Amino acid sequence: MAFIVSRLKLTVSKTVEDADLSRYPATNWYHNPDLSAVQGVPEKYWKDDGEGNIIEMDAGEKAVIDTGLLESAKSKKQSKIDERTAALIKRGFTYDDHTFSLSDQAQQNIVGLVKPIELGWITFPHKISTNESDDPEYIVETEADFYSIYQQAVGTIKAHMDSGRDLKKLVAACTTVAEVEAIVDPR
Repeated sequence: MAFIVSRLKLTVSKTVEDADLSRYPATNWYHNPDLSAVQGVPEKYWKDDGEGNIIEMDAGEKAVIDTGLLESAKSKKQSKIDERTAALIKRGFTYDDHTFSLSDQAQQNIVGLVKPIELGWITFPHKISTNESDDPEYIVETEADFYSIYQQAVGTIKAHMDSGRDLKKLVAACTTVAEVEAIVDPR
């Protein structure tokens, strides 16, 4: 039996039958390399010394790897937080036992009513759409009722955005990948 290590990734890929080594050209794979210099060293800290030997990176090289891994972990975690924030906003909000959408279009519709109401172009009662199939319209009785709905919508968006921003600040402050991975979005 032989084992092979990818020259590109410097990771032990698999154990193969000696007869199968021809399927793994030496230009791309190390065949049965001496790994004594990297015994107990995580593969991410391995490097080729230029002479075909796999050795351990020095502290500076390890720091570069760790920084890249940390920034990648932060970016992924923050993207997941953004995705969760967007999903929470799209779920909508509840007002007077009715659920209203906060999709992009619904947000535009709510904001789009503000100016016409201020100018007196919309009279009350006025119907607006809900997010409920069995009761798709809500009758807004007064201007004050509309502004309560509007404030609930804006407040819901703000609360989700603020909580996401707070989590992203925690992620940004992390100094290790383990710290990033330990942050859980409880929302």
